[in-house]
Amino acid sequence: MPRCSPLAASFLCSSLVLACSSPAQGAAAPQSPPPGSPVRDLATGVDTTDTRLLEQPAVSADHVAFAYAGDLWVAHLDGSGVRRLTSHPGAETRPRFSPDGRWIAFSGQYDGNVDVYIVPVAGGEPRKVATSYNFAVTVSPDSRTIAYLTPQEVEGASPTTCIVAPIEGGAPIATFTWPPRIFAVKWMPDGKGLSFVVTKDNLANLFIQPLSGGPPRPVTRLTEGGIDDYLWSPDGKRLVLKRTIANVANLWSAGTDGRAPEPITDFATGSIFAIDAAKDGKTIYFLYGNESNDIVLLKNFR
Repeated sequence: MPRCSPLAASFLCSSLVLACSSPAQGAAAPQSPPPGSPVRDLATGVDTTDTRLLEQPAVSADHVAFAYAGDLWVAHLDGSGVRRLTSHPGAETRPRFSPDGRWIAFSGQYDGNVDVYIVPVAGGEPRKVATSYNFAVTVSPDSRTIAYLTPQEVEGASPTTCIVAPIEGGAPIATFTWPPRIFAVKWMPDGKGLSFVVTKDNLANLFIQPLSGGPPRPVTRLTEGGIDDYLWSPDGKRLVLKRTIANVANLWSAGTDGRAPEPITDFATGSIFAIDAAKDGKTIYFLYGNESNDIVLLKNFR
């Protein structure tokens, strides 16, 4: 039977939570429309029977943001107060809340380019803060700075450029050049650096880039498998690594001192699809299971 080591109790990680709103106690339940009837909320313009168009949700302490029909929308966590934040003819996608919940950073495709914009959660005019990027943007813990990657000249072969800039616009604070194949760019909890995973020769290892400059510093030196995803502990002293070896996923604990990671779980089969951490950093939640594919035989096919 799979088990977790005692390390898991001292630090680690999360889950996906799906929230549905319901009528307040004592309120009349909404009436169901006749079959096939379109239902549109006249206050918001959202077709309540076609929520398949809702995508790319992002959650803060108080709100959920999502893309719907090419625009960005925001609502309270209980589903109330749905309102549209953007209405440009171009597409707005990939909303991301700042940690303080005041801003939403998003991708705006207005003039052919895909640029980074921010808009206040309370509403207002979107503001461009970065021109031409490759869909990877992350906001610093103090909500004052963003880091983003620019498109590579040759995808997967040219060096990666990371730019750090004020969230409200202005000249870049720092520019870094990294290896060609990187992913999972994240801020360190103290905001003094960035972390990312480099893939090379079928291996994936974690690096740290201090904002003060200098070359990236390796955190792991794995010689088998690699890192699929990772999380920082709130104090920045440890990381949780999601690793897949021989098609089996497990969680590992690693420090920033370069020591070899230690296993947290010892699953013999299965995959880990998502990880997250509780606010206090003491609990890990993760989505674990198995994928399967079936072969279906159709006889007498014409």
